[in-house]
Amino acid sequence: NCLGVRQFAETMMCTVLYDSANSFIHQHFVEVSMSEEFLALSFEETLELVARDELNVKSEEQMFEAVLAWVRFNREDRESGLPQLLTKVRLPLCRPQFLTDRVQQDDLVRCCHKCRDLVDEAKDYHLMPERRPHLPSFKTRPRCCTSIAGLIYAVGGLNSAGLCWFRVCSRVLLLLLCFSLSHFSVSFIRIQFPAFTLNSERPRLVSASMRV
Repeated sequence: NCLGVRQFAETMMCTVLYDSANSFIHQHFVEVSMSEEFLALSFEETLELVARDELNVKSEEQMFEAVLAWVRFNREDRESGLPQLLTKVRLPLCRPQFLTDRVQQDDLVRCCHKCRDLVDEAKDYHLMPERRPHLPSFKTRPRCCTSIAGLIYAVGGLNSAGLCWFRVCSRVLLLLLCFSLSHFSVSFIRIQFPAFTLNSERPRLVSASMRV
């Protein structure tokens, strides 16, 4: 009932509760999209929700299924809004097999010229990479749930020549950190690597953590 809680918090102007409900929706969107509350949302609410970058989904295929479920719940009144909803689904990020076997074959998509154009655009993304720069950037940008912290692990030690691999791994970690901070929300990093002692050839696992 997180959608109902969010609506209640908005009505009562309770910012903390509203933000908490939104965070839960972002983290558990797939489960939320299967609820009756989601199916009962208005067109404007659904459009705003499926457009969010912060939704935690494994793939855009889950977004497509959520949109189709919402439309089919009241097909007569909602079918006309499908083209606009599909513009918020990042179809180019779907697998080519899914586009061909699922999206393109759906009766709601097949009977809508605008929807078919969106599918063709997504297929062109895979078939003609040179056209990718012409697509709006949001359509090819993966969603990123900022409410979920990420962990980066670096493994190192000594190789057969006695060189410290952790120096190499630390450089890779730095590159990963820079990339993560610029593309994702990373709040905590844990480093684990085997360290060798003078009186033992067996490595022991050393762990270091850093919050950013």
